[in-house]
Amino acid sequence: MASLDKNHLNEFMAIVRQHSLDRYLSTLFLPLDIRNSIFVLYAFDAEISNIRNLVREPLMGEVRLQWWRDIVDGKRAGEAQSHPLAAHLVQTIERFSLPRPLFANYLEARIFDLYNDPMEDNNMLEGHAGETTSSLFQLAAMIANGGHNPKAGDCAGHAGVVLLIIEMLKNLPIHRARRQCYISAELLLKAELSIDDYFEGDQTPKSTALVYSLVDVAKHHLVKYKSYHGALPGRILPVFLPMSLAPAYFKCFEKEGAQALVRSIDISQWKKQIILWRAAKTGSY
Repeated sequence: MASLDKNHLNEFMAIVRQHSLDRYLSTLFLPLDIRNSIFVLYAFDAEISNIRNLVREPLMGEVRLQWWRDIVDGKRAGEAQSHPLAAHLVQTIERFSLPRPLFANYLEARIFDLYNDPMEDNNMLEGHAGETTSSLFQLAAMIANGGHNPKAGDCAGHAGVVLLIIEMLKNLPIHRARRQCYISAELLLKAELSIDDYFEGDQTPKSTALVYSLVDVAKHHLVKYKSYHGALPGRILPVFLPMSLAPAYFKCFEKEGAQALVRSIDISQWKKQIILWRAAKTGSY
C-alpha cells in the first residue's frame, strides 16, 4: 500500500475542511504522526455524510454504503487500490488495528440519514450519536493511542451526543427543507410542537423552546463528558479538542432561539481558532 502522499493528504484535508471546519481546525493541533491518519478517518466520515446529497433515491445511497462496507471488510481490494480514500482508509484500519465492527455499525446507522423517518425518542437520538459521532471519537482515540484501546468509550459516548446535537442545530434549515427531522418526538412534544409545526412554523416561542431543549440535552451530556475526560490518557486528549467549542455554540443557539430554524447558526472562524488555541494550550476542554 502506498504511503499517504502530499497530494492525497491535501485532498483529504480539503474534504474535511469543507465538511467540518471544526474538525479540520482541531485536527491541526494533533501531533503530526497521527494527524494524517485522523484526517483520513474524518474524510471518510465526510464522504459518508454527503451521500444523501449525491443520490436521488435512498436505495442508491444504500448501495454506496454497501460498497464502503465491502471496502472495510476487504472484499473489494482491487477497487480500493484505485480509490485513494478507500485505499488509505484500509491502510489506516490495518496500521492501527481499528475494529471493523465499529465501522460496520457506523455504516448501518448511516442508513437512517438517507430517509425521513422520525427520531422516536431521546434514547434513539443518543443511540444514533453513539454509532456515528461517538464511534469517530473512539476510532480517533485509538489512532492517537497507537492502535491500543484507550477505554474512552464513556467519554466518547457523551462527546458524540454533544457534537451531534450541535451539528443538528447548525443544519436545521437544511433538514427542514428536505423534511428530515433528527429531533426526537419526545422533545417536540415537550415544546408542544407537532411535526408539521416544526416543518412549517418558523419564529415562534415554541420553536425557541425547542432549541433550548436541544441545548439542554447537549449540556447534560457535556457535564457527563467532563466527568470522564480527566481520567483519559494524555496522549488521546487532543482528539476531544472540538469539545472546547461547545459552550460558545450553546451561547449562540440560546441567543438566536427560533432563528436557528431559518438560518444556519455558526461561530466565526477567528473565534473558533482562538477558542481552540487556548484550549490546546491549557488542556481545558
